[in-house]
Amino acid sequence: MGRVKNYVVKNNSSIELIKTDITQSNEVKNLFTKIKEKYKKIDGVIHGAGIVSPGIFENKSLLDFKRVIAPKVEGIKLIDKYLTDYELTPDFIISFSSLSSTVQGLSRGISDYGTGNFFLDQYAKLMRNQGKNFSVINWGPWEEKGMASNPLLLKKLAEDGINSITLLEGCNSFEKL
Repeated sequence: MGRVKNYVVKNNSSIELIKTDITQSNEVKNLFTKIKEKYKKIDGVIHGAGIVSPGIFENKSLLDFKRVIAPKVEGIKLIDKYLTDYELTPDFIISFSSLSSTVQGLSRGISDYGTGNFFLDQYAKLMRNQGKNFSVINWGPWEEKGMASNPLLLKKLAEDGINSITLLEGCNSFEKL
């Protein structure tokens, strides 16, 4: 994590992993209230929220659909809202999306997850058009951890030409941003 460490040292920053329900406005507001009180500023945001619920779309309820897209859709909208409300202007915002939003057929069985990620991709474009340093990483499957780490799923994806990445490869890729 050389570049990240250098950024933190150079900017007299710190890194905090803060777990919150990103779909709940009151929780996100409390999070940004604490950040504003403690630090007065925020250097960057990494939005890594997401859930997946495999299944045939026609068999899912509207509630199930909303539950899956909420961490992506509501999460990023709430982050943007409270950054604006608290007049916080981070140097960067990075959201974790998925190849499921860009590769045709990859969201088969997880179309709600693909939809949430597609929204995130489009929201990032909107934010960049407004001059914000907003990036999205469309991750593929991770080998050891993550939503697609099931060996049978990884094998199927590899047969379709989508290879997984190791934890080390993913971290190294993130470091190059």
